[in-house]
Amino acid sequence: MNVGFQLFQLQSIDSELDHAQNRIKEILTAIETDKNVALAKKRVETMEAELRKIKSDFETIDYETDQKKVKKAQSEANLYSGRIQNPKELQDLQAEIASLNKMLGELEERSLEQLEKLEKAEEKTSVLQNELNKVMTDFETGKSRLIAEKGNLENTIKNLSAKRSSQETQIPEEQMKIYVRLRNLKNGLAIAQLQDSSCSACGSSLTAGECQQVRSSSQLFYCTSCGRIIYGS
Repeated sequence: MNVGFQLFQLQSIDSELDHAQNRIKEILTAIETDKNVALAKKRVETMEAELRKIKSDFETIDYETDQKKVKKAQSEANLYSGRIQNPKELQDLQAEIASLNKMLGELEERSLEQLEKLEKAEEKTSVLQNELNKVMTDFETGKSRLIAEKGNLENTIKNLSAKRSSQETQIPEEQMKIYVRLRNLKNGLAIAQLQDSSCSACGSSLTAGECQQVRSSSQLFYCTSCGRIIYGS
């Protein structure tokens, strides 16, 4: 029995299993959170906060305008009522009304500016909300595909696991222990191939005699550089 070949076959199965399992992890992460959706939501939330601030400022200006209008109406009523005869008081009322007119003019300008900001902010919020809706739709569509892919991978893993169990029974216990130890030490890759007189894992060159030993089925050959088992057909 060529143990090297049996281990190489097992490594091929394990590599496929590793790939499938890692891909499932990636899928689970992808369907739980999506950075594009999170970013789009953050933009909408930021814009909505800005919109609320603009609305609040606009309402404050509107309130101040109403207060000034009430005050002006009261002052004008006092001025034209005929009840006040004192020239100084009349002069003060006229000055107050003039000051209120000036403040109302300034408030009107601020109100128009704020209204323009409000309209732009509402338009931008609408655009960002539409972008979020599109990103979420794309995410849900992609999520459906990923869930389908996950189902296929789970079937693949089931079949590979059965194949692995069968393959493992053909390998002596001692060689299995060596294989498992190397898998743990070498990031999952215990077996390398002989390719152009070199180790396929680390690229280290082998002599002609070493290549002959690799091709021999009598014993396992270990790469002198990376320590992996090298298999050569």
